[in-house]
Amino acid sequence: MKEIITFQIGNYSNYIGTHFWNTQECYFKKSEELNQEDSPETEIDHDVLFRVGRSIWGVETFTPRLISINLKGSLGTMQRISQLYQQQQQQHEIDQRNQLESWGGSIHKIISDPLPKNEFLRALDEEDDEILPESQAVSSNLTPNTKKSYSKSLETSSRYWTDFNRTNFHPRSVVEVPSYVHPELGADGGELDSGEFGMFTQGREVFADEVSRDTIIEEKFRFFLEECDSLQGLNIISDVNNGFSGLTSDIVESIYDDNPKISVMFYGVGAVPFNQSGGKLSNRSIIEGANAALSLHRLTQFTSLSYIPLSSPSRALHCNNLRTVPYHTSGFLAAAIETMTIPMRLKQNPVHMYNINSSVGNSLANIFAMSAAAPFPVSRSSKYDDCCKPYLHRFAVGEDVTWLKDLTFDSTQKVEREISHFNVLRGVPEVYTASMPSKSGQVFRQTTQSLNTQFDEFLDSFNVSREYYSRLCTRFAFPVADTFPQYCDDLTPTGTQMDATIPKNETENIEQFACLARLRLTGKITEYITSSEKYLSSLGPRALLQFSKGDYGLTVEDIKTVRNELMELQFAFEELMD
Repeated sequence: MKEIITFQIGNYSNYIGTHFWNTQECYFKKSEELNQEDSPETEIDHDVLFRVGRSIWGVETFTPRLISINLKGSLGTMQRISQLYQQQQQQHEIDQRNQLESWGGSIHKIISDPLPKNEFLRALDEEDDEILPESQAVSSNLTPNTKKSYSKSLETSSRYWTDFNRTNFHPRSVVEVPSYVHPELGADGGELDSGEFGMFTQGREVFADEVSRDTIIEEKFRFFLEECDSLQGLNIISDVNNGFSGLTSDIVESIYDDNPKISVMFYGVGAVPFNQSGGKLSNRSIIEGANAALSLHRLTQFTSLSYIPLSSPSRALHCNNLRTVPYHTSGFLAAAIETMTIPMRLKQNPVHMYNINSSVGNSLANIFAMSAAAPFPVSRSSKYDDCCKPYLHRFAVGEDVTWLKDLTFDSTQKVEREISHFNVLRGVPEVYTASMPSKSGQVFRQTTQSLNTQFDEFLDSFNVSREYYSRLCTRFAFPVADTFPQYCDDLTPTGTQMDATIPKNETENIEQFACLARLRLTGKITEYITSSEKYLSSLGPRALLQFSKGDYGLTVEDIKTVRNELMELQFAFEELMD
């Protein structure tokens, strides 16, 4: 077993992570379903992401090997202690009461009204009430009912990522940054408030606090690390456009101090390319871009870390119902990340995180663009060749792949020369799996020659030498949980495209869809590095003053040094592309 420890750092990243873990819950099957040959349960090794524990009834359960970090007040209605560990929490409360009773001073108790629960959380409470010790599922909660969807109600009722979370967490998983309070929704736009967690330097100050540092590294991370038999790496999803950029940078550096060769896949969320809208940027937008630039500069110094900048997707083909709200856009990103991690979680012939990182990058280049089709369009056809041929064919250089979303630049992916890439395609109907060795001799899961041939024809559009070329296909589709946004408007419940001549049944919910995710080392990365440098060069006097505050404040010379080193990084990428 090759374990992975996951970090979710920041509010939006926890939205993505919640969809990710809810999807994992879909893979768990009740005991009578475990023997189905076509079940993902027979192919996915859950021990890679989950740790084995015991419920309060002594029944074996799984909880994610996860560290979730957010601001104070960001948990909404979720209890800090999972119901799996309520006995420990009850004992802790008894000890606290005994301490108070032994104290002779006055006591002032302040009790706030509990937050109201939405439709999904009320239904989840009803499910939990029905769980009996002797019949508890293997999963940490009941298996989600994917035929029902709470998407409509969650679109308007999701104020916190916990509003659609169904996974139980270990007490060591959740961290709240006590020095900053989670802002109300809709507080973005305009100038940064003085108490807002919006600066790279503020994040560094949080980690410099001894209590915060020990909580994250010693109490949380080391606990999960010491449980691992053979850690393959860290999967980190982090906001990079606010104070969490600085906090995450110091967390990663601290981990590398003790684990210098650890593999990391880092998804930097909120990394918007410079002036993409073409309009005048606000002071807040420039600061957010500068935060992402500082994160890029700091983290790309670790050669075994793959830095993958992601933007929040605004639109995509077959996603006409995709709304620009965190609940929706985080779902799209979660589907892409979840698909990319599948090779590392296979029971048979898994692909190690190190091999994915090294197959795409090298010691000189560890910044990758990511693109995805979530869903990947599959035509309604009984013949495999007909259902994929409209999409998996060779494209001309410069041509738009209209069904493929570039998640780094929030645009339709264009065909361009790529140095290397790693590709995962899942859920194409009528496909069986076989095995095929890669150039290194490692066996990757593959599929029928028909799919291989067509997939190769599409990937040949990017003119990648076969020695830097990796692909993997698996038969099971992305499972749409009952909490996942129903943003696909023209798919059947099984994920194929609808017949335009047949009226859509509005009561049907999509239960699964095919998905393609790609990591690419491409010359377009130089545009992203240039964009990062432009954000730093656009900092005005007011923004520079904000960055200069505190023990970890940056001077004008510090900013200039970072800009120069980013330009050197850009030149290195340009030479690599020649």
